[in-house]
Amino acid sequence: QMVSNLNQDLLLIKERYTLARNGYQFDFDNEIKPFVQRVDHHMSEFKRYEHEVLGIQYFNQTHFNNLIQLFEDLSITCHYPKTSLKIFMNQYKTVQHHIQMLQ
Repeated sequence: QMVSNLNQDLLLIKERYTLARNGYQFDFDNEIKPFVQRVDHHMSEFKRYEHEVLGIQYFNQTHFNNLIQLFEDLSITCHYPKTSLKIFMNQYKTVQHHIQMLQ
C-alpha cells in the first residue's frame, strides 16, 4: 500500500507538471495546498517504515533521506511552469528509481 501511494503520487506529480507547462494555473488553496498535504502525509507514513526500508539491499540512509526530500520538493515545484524540465526530470527519475528499489 505504501509503495502504491508513492507511485500514485509520483504519477500525479508528473501530470501536474505537464499541466503547468501547458499553461494551467493551479489555485494555491484548492489545488496545491491539498496536494502537498497529501504527499506530506504519505511521506510521514513512509518515515514510519524507515527500519524496514533500510533493510532492503542497496537502500541506505542517504537514499531514504533523498527520496523524502525530492518527493517533498517535487510536490511543490510540479505546479510551476518555470521549473526547469531538465532538473524536474532528473529529480523525478531519481525518485522513480528509489521507489523501484522498494518493490
